[in-house]
Amino acid sequence: MTPGICLGSSVSCTLALLCPQAKAKIMVVRDVERDDIEFISKTLGCLPISHIDHMKPEKLGTADLVEEVECGKGKVVKVTGIANQGRTATVLLRGSNKLVLEEAERSLHDALCVIR
Repeated sequence: MTPGICLGSSVSCTLALLCPQAKAKIMVVRDVERDDIEFISKTLGCLPISHIDHMKPEKLGTADLVEEVECGKGKVVKVTGIANQGRTATVLLRGSNKLVLEEAERSLHDALCVIR
């Protein structure tokens, strides 16, 4: 089986951990928001799967490197080397408190509206 990423709810990904395919370099990402799954699927050119048994080559996307990196006190999954990423990008905003983060998000939104 080709190495891949399992994105979805904790139930389906917990099953993936118990399967023998977990030894086939399948990275399991738990508790992903539905909007994020759609964005990642569109960017990678893959289709979401709900169970490890539904993993077929035509549903998988490709990337040069998928890694979990520390970002402050948390961790994020970084995907690099996407062959045809189209017009997608991720901007990670961090702030010292919620107010600063909300202001940064509004500023980014305003900047994106200007370049459209």
